Amino acid sequence: MINATDIEMAERLLRIVVGDGMSVQGQFEHYKINRDDYEKFHKDLMSLFIRRTQMSGIPVRNELMPVLNTLMTHHFLVGYVCGVEATRKQTP
Repeated sequence: MINATDIEMAERLLRIVVGDGMSVQGQFEHYKINRDDYEKFHKDLMSLFIRRTQMSGIPVRNELMPVLNTLMTHHFLVGYVCGVEATRKQTP
């Protein structure tokens, strides 16, 4: 279970990992996340999101797609960092 403290810690780590915290590529490299695998995962998730919004009759403006991509990438990274840190806590 990820709690608010875990998320806060992950946000802090992501900001300091590459200095300014804004370099997604730097964060992916630091945490050794395969960018191609992430892109496939992201594409599948976006396809699901688009299908569900269309089925619900909810229009999603094209201008919002970069925002959604950024949010999804950030949430992925926060979850990943929380998982890494949880593993570190469990390892003696």
